[in-house]
Amino acid sequence: MDVSITSPAARADLTLSATARSLGKYWCAVRADQALAAMPMRVPNDVDFEAYRTEVQQVLSRLGDVKSGELFDDQGQRLFVQQLTHANRGKTARTPKVYLLRS
Repeated sequence: MDVSITSPAARADLTLSATARSLGKYWCAVRADQALAAMPMRVPNDVDFEAYRTEVQQVLSRLGDVKSGELFDDQGQRLFVQQLTHANRGKTARTPKVYLLRS
């Protein structure tokens, strides 16, 4: 299944192909419609998740707006797909925002 997503901020068509591999759920710092840094949501069992989440969000907020979503590796490109809030509301489906992760 190929999903084509246009990000007007990136001024380019970002295509998530069928071979794109999900790297999991991440928080990402977004500024000027560009993903600057990403931190995983998964932590080991011995780490307090609430404390980890608070620290990660504080660090990322110094770089930009903190967004949650899924990170994909698509032929060497790292793409961050922002999680939609209330994805099933409304009569028309909304297109998720896609950001190219700066390396």
